[in-house]
Amino acid sequence: MTTFTVMKRRAVSPVMATLLLIAVAIAGALIAWQQMREQALTAGKSTKYEVVEVSLTKLQTGNQAYFAVTLKNTGTTAMTYTEAGFFDNNNTYHSFTDSSTEVKPGQQWSRDGTFGAQISVNQKYTVKIVGRTSEGSTFNLAQTVTAAG
Repeated sequence: MTTFTVMKRRAVSPVMATLLLIAVAIAGALIAWQQMREQALTAGKSTKYEVVEVSLTKLQTGNQAYFAVTLKNTGTTAMTYTEAGFFDNNNTYHSFTDSSTEVKPGQQWSRDGTFGAQISVNQKYTVKIVGRTSEGSTFNLAQTVTAAG
C-alpha cells in the first residue's frame, strides 16, 4: 500500500499575496491617472486665430496690390509662427510670414504692404491664415476677401 503525504507548505503566504495584489492595483491606478491627466492637459489647449480685419486693394500703378491683415490669438497657447497671404489672378501666393514674434493669447498681429500681384476690383480672393505653436500644433484658416480699387 502506498501512502501520500500532503505537504502543507504554500508558495506565497496569503499576507504577501494580498500586499502584492494591492501594489499592482495602485501601480495600475497611477498609470491610468497619469495618462488621463496628460490627455486633459492636451485637450485643454486650443490653437486659434480670429481675423479682426483683412483688406486687399488694387493700386493704380501697374500690377500692384496693397494687402493688410490683423489677426487676434483667441486660443490658449502662444503662436510662434504666423503666416497670412492671398492668391492672385495667376494663382500666385503672396504672403507675410513671421517666426520671430510670439503672439500670446489675447494679443493681435498686424501686417500690411504692397505686392506685385495681379488682382481685379470686386473679385473675391482666398486669404490663407496659418498659426503654429512651439509644440507643433497648427491652425489653418481660409477666408475670402473682395478686392477694392
